[in-house]
Amino acid sequence: MVAKLANGDGTLRTRTGATWNLSRGAPRSGLPMTCARPGPGMPRSRAPVGAKIPRSRTGLVLIWVYGACRPGMDDVGHWPTEDEGAEVPTEEVTMGTNGRVAIVTGGARGIGAAVARHLGRAGASVMIVDVDEDQGRAMVDDMQGKGLQSRLFVGDVTSHEVARRAVSHAVQDMGGLDIVVNNAGGFSGPPFPDGDVWPTTMAVNLDSVMLLTAEAVAVMATGGAIVNVASAAGLGLAPMASPQYAAAKAAVIRLTACLAPLKDRGIRVNCLCPGTVGTERVFEQIAELTSRGEELPPEFQGTFLGLDEVAEAVATLVSDEELAGRVMVCRGGHEPLLLPAEPLWLGA
Repeated sequence: MVAKLANGDGTLRTRTGATWNLSRGAPRSGLPMTCARPGPGMPRSRAPVGAKIPRSRTGLVLIWVYGACRPGMDDVGHWPTEDEGAEVPTEEVTMGTNGRVAIVTGGARGIGAAVARHLGRAGASVMIVDVDEDQGRAMVDDMQGKGLQSRLFVGDVTSHEVARRAVSHAVQDMGGLDIVVNNAGGFSGPPFPDGDVWPTTMAVNLDSVMLLTAEAVAVMATGGAIVNVASAAGLGLAPMASPQYAAAKAAVIRLTACLAPLKDRGIRVNCLCPGTVGTERVFEQIAELTSRGEELPPEFQGTFLGLDEVAEAVATLVSDEELAGRVMVCRGGHEPLLLPAEPLWLGA
């Protein structure tokens, strides 16, 4: 990504020197580029028409869309697709991704697949770790067919042995390990305290993060970046349909903050908390509830995040060397928000 979050002050800055204020969605620099209209299939820019936006060193136009900087193709913001017979542009490579080796867990579909593609387009070699071999193979074939570097490691990330072997394969077969995106997660079954779902939910959402992080840190001798994908379900005090899932994601958020000191060893651990993302699984759940005549829960009634928005947020956390132990919240229709890093002390 071209954009970088600045020092937790609520702004985005680009390597061209432009600074964008997240609270207003307007640039502070006066670079000679006017706000472009979105291309086919892209949401409309939140920046006012006529607002000035920067052009990157590769000549790509940066378009302000739902709180993220997007690369476009021309002065009117046209972003051609493969269906239009044009080559899809790659992201501008940065020192945070180009030539790096990345592991993305749960990368066969949904958020993980979007992140894997984004990192691949930005120049990273991506190992997808997933328990679904068929879907994982299809994902790798798709990436390789587009000229992206990708391979598959099949395994259950709740296993310490799988975490160890996945990291070992990355180091031995791909030349090292620089980036880890702990994305695997989810929940099923009855909510706690009904049923025996607590151990399995904690294993996939929390234990997997701890296991792979520990193995990755051990081999990141020259530094690296780890992004833990948590959830807005882990924030706040509102009830949630799956208490065990909310508790696991809350633990991931707190774990991330506690690992901030790893920056002294050149390893930055950050966390992304997306709201409801418009994945295939979400739409399936909505269809199921609707077919039974049930009311949709609050999380299915708002504006959904796009998969590309989540992938770009992950890429920002990967590439911004000033962020460590930080938590970024993304919600549909809202700008990304970095939570304050200051501790919350209760009492007088």
